Parts: sequence; structure tokens; C-alpha cells
Amino acid sequence: MQNYFMVIPIKKEKILVLGASGEIGNFLLKKFKSLGYFCEGTSRSHKKFSEFIIYDLKDDIDKKIKLSNFSYCIFCAAETSIERCENNEVNSRFINVDRTIDAINKCSNSGLRIIFLSSSAVFSGQNPYYTINQKPEPKTKYGVYKLLVENYIMQNYKTSSTILRLTKVLTSSTKIIQEWKEKAKSKRTIFAFNDKYVSPIDLDSIFNVIEKIIKNKSNGLYHLGGEESLTYYELCKKLFNSDVSILKLIKPEISNSLSPNGSLKTYLPK
Repeated sequence: MQNYFMVIPIKKEKILVLGASGEIGNFLLKKFKSLGYFCEGTSRSHKKFSEFIIYDLKDDIDKKIKLSNFSYCIFCAAETSIERCENNEVNSRFINVDRTIDAINKCSNSGLRIIFLSSSAVFSGQNPYYTINQKPEPKTKYGVYKLLVENYIMQNYKTSSTILRLTKVLTSSTKIIQEWKEKAKSKRTIFAFNDKYVSPIDLDSIFNVIEKIIKNKSNGLYHLGGEESLTYYELCKKLFNSDVSILKLIKPEISNSLSPNGSLKTYLPK
């Protein structure tokens, strides 16, 4: 009797994911591997992620990773907390700008193409659905840092790099969703902003765009945003719309956010 088994061919491009212990990075790593790509990820912690390359942006990337093994580097690693960026400007700028640019330089000098994940936070958030041609005007330190790296890439590596601005990723494991579900389970009041908007995207959409960028060797600046823009209050009610008892627990609150809108008009490589 003949045995048959499926062999997944190894794709040509070899991908390094910086920050593979985060939600986006971890999804990208697993998805690329499942489709036959040679893909490795990094993490700052060796305790939870022993299979990853141990690398912190504070390290010299070329001393921790053999960059010649890769053809692409996806930058997911960063200090992503807006609050920590505001409260610890020196350290967060060092990580999100200085050390990120150092890693970009070393990857690019080793022949890797760069995919830098940026954010809708580069805009002021005063209006919805920012287009690719609108002038960035960040109101948060996090947005300022993203824009500084974007500008550096466009000035120095425009033909070998891609910047992909994203709106907020929401999954069942996203912190705010988990908090809402825990409160709903214990029948506690759920407060949600009715003056701050979110335009959610999913992880599969991000992967599909990045794989297309890699396959086509696209470069330049792109936007990926959700189709709808909802207040957090509207989003929360939508999440629990099938349970009237939980809907009664949801109450609006004011955020007084300096950047109330988080949406982008999608613009992707053809």
C-alpha cells in the first residue's frame, strides 16, 4: 500500500518578524510558516517563547541575528502603549525611534527589504478616514515616533521599503474586548467611550496585504483601515447585541481624547 503525504514547498522569500510575541507579529509568524515560508520571529523573553530568537530593540541586531539568512524584515516590535510613550518620553523615543532606525539601517545594509508597520496615530484624529495624501499631524508621542521613522525610511530606503499604516486590530483576545467580556460575565457595568472612534481590522487582512507586498516586492506608503468607524460605545453594544441583559449594563462615558478618530481610507498596492 502506497503512502501519500503532502509536502509544503518552501517559498523563496525568507522572513524575519521582529516582535513575534505580540498579537500581530505572532499571527504573521505562524501564518507565514503554515504556508511554507522560512520565517523566524524574535522576542525579548526567553521564558514564554523559547522557540524565538531572543532580541530586544536595545540590542545590536546584527550581533544577535544572522541577517544574511533573511530577505525581508517586518517591524512589529515597539513600545505600543500610548500612555507609556507619554509618561516616559526618553525611553520610549529611544526604543521607537533611535533603536528602530538603527535596526532598519543594519537590516537594509545587509540587503533585507523592510516592512514597517505604522499607525493611524500619525494623523491628528480630528477627522475620519485620512487619505494617503493628507498631511500627518500626530497629537501623541506614539504618533510622533511613528512619523519620525516613516520619514527616515522614505528619505533613505524608499525603493526597498514599505510603510503600512494600520487602524486598530481587534480580536477576541484584545485587552479591551477581554475586559468587556469579564465585566459582562460578572454582570458589572461596562463603560465605553461615546466620543472616541475605532475602525477595526482583523489579522487575516494584515497578513494578506503583507504577503502581497512581499510577492510583488512593493515599496512605498500604504493604508489599511476598517470599513466602518464606530464609537467604542457602539462597538460594545454591537458585540453584545444578542443579549439584552448585557446591553443594559453598557453605559457611555467621555474620553476627552485629543485624537478621537482612528480611521484610514484604505490604499493598497495593486
